[in-house]
Amino acid sequence: MKMLQKTVLLITTPLFLNASGLAIYVPYGLGDSHAVTDSPTSGIETEYDIDYKSSLGFGLAYDGNLGEDTLSNTRFSLEYTKREFDTFANIGCSGNCEAGERINMVTTFGFGLLRTKVVRLWLGPRFNLAYNWHSLNANDYSSGGLEVGIAPALGVNVNIGSHLSLAADVDYRWAGEFGAWTNNIGGSGSYTSSIQGATARLYVFFRFGEVYDDGVVTPEPAPESNIDTEL
Repeated sequence: MKMLQKTVLLITTPLFLNASGLAIYVPYGLGDSHAVTDSPTSGIETEYDIDYKSSLGFGLAYDGNLGEDTLSNTRFSLEYTKREFDTFANIGCSGNCEAGERINMVTTFGFGLLRTKVVRLWLGPRFNLAYNWHSLNANDYSSGGLEVGIAPALGVNVNIGSHLSLAADVDYRWAGEFGAWTNNIGGSGSYTSSIQGATARLYVFFRFGEVYDDGVVTPEPAPESNIDTEL
């Protein structure tokens, strides 16, 4: 038990000693489009499109600057999303369309356009590294692929009190995916995919150690004179 307490203190103490924030958040995918090139082990290479429906997920985030009057901030996020097909191989889906799951690691570098004690508006590049996988009933088809992407992102933080911030951002990413697939009839192959899509995120941050400092120095009052003016 003592070892566990020491480990927790070792992990959490730096958060309280440095200006930072931890968040839970909801990523809302606005619908990705994938242009897929499928290369079966034995067969002819084919190309088709996949579109996904809008989807909600869950995530955890860390940000090193939510409300300080400094130019840059870095945000690290980890999120999980379960998605459904809108179209698969150019065929529309209706009802409960099978799809897949996604774990996404996101790194954002923001630059403050507006920096006040309450509001921080920022703009910057965002990079993501994701693993996408599918497991479909049809022919026990399964696939998994690694995605690497880049996106411009625009966000805002609203600081409420000393320890709470509400935040939101939106991005539009371009990505590439590389993966492999198998099915129960002996088929297998690899695929590549080019991806485009927008995502909005809503956060609730808990802030630690931040102090807004706009660089303005308030002059100290002049000391009272001890000279007797009645001489």
